[in-house]
Amino acid sequence: MLLKRFLLFVIILSCICTVSCVDDLDFEQAQDIEIFPTAEVDLIFFTLVTENFDNVDNSDTPQTERDTTMVSFLDDRFLRDNVTNVELTFRVNNSFVQSFVSRVLFLDSNLNVMRAIEFDINPSLSGEPVQSVTIDTISGEELEGLLSSDRIVNEVTLLPNDEPIVGELNFESKGVFQLRISDF
Repeated sequence: MLLKRFLLFVIILSCICTVSCVDDLDFEQAQDIEIFPTAEVDLIFFTLVTENFDNVDNSDTPQTERDTTMVSFLDDRFLRDNVTNVELTFRVNNSFVQSFVSRVLFLDSNLNVMRAIEFDINPSLSGEPVQSVTIDTISGEELEGLLSSDRIVNEVTLLPNDEPIVGELNFESKGVFQLRISDF
């Protein structure tokens, strides 16, 4: 009796499976899929303090501090094939009463400048940090120069005035990479 019920169950299940409604699936539709992810990458972070400028005598001679960061990830084939634009954000908090100029250079392996970004850093009038923000958006043909870079050189130049050189400068930067991926 149990065997007959089991056989009847298997026959009914087989019939349902063979006559059930199944739509044709078009696996070629996967070629039409596009996704647009973003990737956020920290680029440069550093702090300058009073001691970095001990040899400045408040004259009219600017002093430049330099930092180099390797960014070999920019030459990645996947990134080159899929990036549509890059937004670079530079955020600086300055409590010095002096102004600064920042120059960010993207260099290739032969030290050729592939992209240069220059911006002013505002002074603090009270000794409290003042924030300066610069955003640079890169797209189209300009991307090739950026993606050919393997290092970033950041030059921060203090513009002396008659005030004592006392304070702190915090520099942060990031890149937001917009990608278009369609090869599945």
